Amino acid sequence: MERLTLRVAIGLLSAALATACLGGQTGQPTSASCGGEQLSSSSVWHDTTVGAAAAVFAGTYEAPVLWQPAVVDSQDRLQLTIFYDGGSVRRGCDGSLTVPVTVTLATSESGIAESGAATLEIAGPSGALVGKLSYLGERVALDATLTEVTAGVTLAGELESLDAELPGASADFAVEP
Repeated sequence: MERLTLRVAIGLLSAALATACLGGQTGQPTSASCGGEQLSSSSVWHDTTVGAAAAVFAGTYEAPVLWQPAVVDSQDRLQLTIFYDGGSVRRGCDGSLTVPVTVTLATSESGIAESGAATLEIAGPSGALVGKLSYLGERVALDATLTEVTAGVTLAGELESLDAELPGASADFAVEP
């Protein structure tokens, strides 16, 4: 009986806290009303456009791949291409952009060659733009961080193996312009 009473009390407290979080401070959207907003590539976002922000990260990157556990004498390299077609983007309640992109990734030695839809999350600028790229493919899952720098874009991330035929369970990669 005590457990039932405790569960009911926890349930009531959870319900009360959930409804308390629905309102924001004055002038802020409420969490109940914020589902994100669709923006076109020409929409203004901070001091640029949505399309220009997404274009910062579009391009081809090459980086050495370091498989874990370590593969002796591996010279594997990743080629990652990010393509943004200028389609609509979702702006989150926090001001970040969720950009649908297409990625193509290939490795020089481990036989990865795939392409597909990915998501690029771009944080609101407080200086340089930062993007988080996520891709779930047939043989690998990719998570990467791209950071705008004066000389271009830095890239660092990880491949998680979804295929036992790959040389490791995961791999790290990084490149600077």
